[in-house]
Amino acid sequence: MEVGRIIENSYAWIRARIKKRSGYKTTRKTTIKEQRDSWAREREEWFRQSQPMRQRFTEKQKVLAAWKNRWQEQEAKRKEQDLWDQVKRPLDPTILRLHKGLRKVESSMLIQLRIGRTGLRHFLNKVRVPGYESGQCECNIGLETPRHVLLHCPQESERREALKESQGGSLDLNRLLDTPRGAPVASKWMIRSGRIPQFQLAGTLLYRGDK
Repeated sequence: MEVGRIIENSYAWIRARIKKRSGYKTTRKTTIKEQRDSWAREREEWFRQSQPMRQRFTEKQKVLAAWKNRWQEQEAKRKEQDLWDQVKRPLDPTILRLHKGLRKVESSMLIQLRIGRTGLRHFLNKVRVPGYESGQCECNIGLETPRHVLLHCPQESERREALKESQGGSLDLNRLLDTPRGAPVASKWMIRSGRIPQFQLAGTLLYRGDK
């Protein structure tokens, strides 16, 4: 339940920022209570229509099973038009281990990298944020996505050596974003890159003494 709330809150924050920057007209905001009530109704309806064996689940098991079902449905809708990098696996309690020991801003960065909704050019271009007419990275050899910045951008080649060292000499996007060893390192590394404006101040304050 906590995992779902973290991801939903992060996605809602990013979506609100994008709408604000793009000048979209907004309707009345749905309150947190209304969102929770809507999700509770959706969850109960799904269980009424589900297999009999699920009726014996504990409340925690029901929440996790319903979240997994929702994720699978959303993933199926996105399957034919995958526009950005993201870690593709259902929600489960082990995801919380990725955030252990992280500061709030580092945890927020990790969530954005995992779901692919970031302040990098490719995503901002796809959602039509003004000022981002192209999703190309400044290096001009690829789209500015988490995968490109973490693994391929030549502008980060020097800094990437430290990233490789922390991962045993080789880099893989899933290992960086979906393992307790890689996730904290990738999150901090991306903040230090200064690529995402909303994290620039935090990076300066948090890592001021770092080389």
